[in-house]
Amino acid sequence: MESKAGPVEHALTDDDPPFEFRLHRNALLELAAFLIAAAAIDTWLLQPGTLASLKPHPFWIPIILISLQYGTIDGLVAVAACTMTLWLLDWPKPDTNEEYFIYLSRTLNEPTLWLGSAILIGEFRLRQISAARRLSASRDRIDKERKLLAAHLTETYGRVEHLELQLAGTRPDSSAELLEALSMLHRGEPHDAYFNRAIEVCAQIALGADSLSLYELVDGALVATLRIGPDAIPVRRSRFGPEELLYDRIVRDRDVLSNLRARDRSALDGQGMLAAPLCSTRTGETFGMLKIERMVSSKVAPMAERYLVALCEHIAFVFDRSDQSRATVAAEHGSLSALPIEKR
Repeated sequence: MESKAGPVEHALTDDDPPFEFRLHRNALLELAAFLIAAAAIDTWLLQPGTLASLKPHPFWIPIILISLQYGTIDGLVAVAACTMTLWLLDWPKPDTNEEYFIYLSRTLNEPTLWLGSAILIGEFRLRQISAARRLSASRDRIDKERKLLAAHLTETYGRVEHLELQLAGTRPDSSAELLEALSMLHRGEPHDAYFNRAIEVCAQIALGADSLSLYELVDGALVATLRIGPDAIPVRRSRFGPEELLYDRIVRDRDVLSNLRARDRSALDGQGMLAAPLCSTRTGETFGMLKIERMVSSKVAPMAERYLVALCEHIAFVFDRSDQSRATVAAEHGSLSALPIEKR
């Protein structure tokens, strides 16, 4: 099963740094809403300096919440925004005769604590985010592997079922039956019952053929002398003349024709699946043709041509042996006829 390749994703590992420079829009909106509300309350509802005098300072709320939810960068932005707002609204004034360093320590004490808290809390949050991303990436990878494995299992089950059906539909080992049929073919004579039955069995076992025709060269044309299978098949012609392409390819060129090859389909012209010439084992001349009109689809393969050629060689051997026997008998009959008749 072929699957489409998706976009390449970055697989997070434990070595990936948790820090990333990214600001979240929601964090900025939440921070702006809080600071605007605090500034409005301090300006119109409270006395000046009241907001700065509160302990703990209300600005701890957005700094902790934003750092806890979004991480270090958003927390630092919250610290900067809160410090700027505090400076604009209620930044403490130095006391009389207060030393400068003491004033800085008093005024920058809380912003420094904000900064440290934002960094500490934000780093913990970023580590949680990084761990969650690694778990999410691992979950997605496992989910893809599960789907891929399920698809492969489904394909495997289908293939196994197909092979089981194919195995159940194939014939059992018929080698002994095939040898017996070949033996019967060689014992028989052309056109007798044993000969016809042997050709039928051999064609069924080796080629899965249930319809075939044996043609012999008679008066310059291929004429069907044996037909096996139903007679209602429309492609079962009884004669092919010298003017037809099938005759030329079989008789003159001695080619083996297969419906699997495009160049042979025009010669077969829908008359069958395979065709091979019957050539004499003694003279090499073509004296006939064996044509397979219908066969099992699983047997339609290039190897079927070799089986057909082998079957044609066995058939040609039987014809040659029969012709030789007839020639021997005729020669013996002629020699007997030439002997003088003894007078008594």
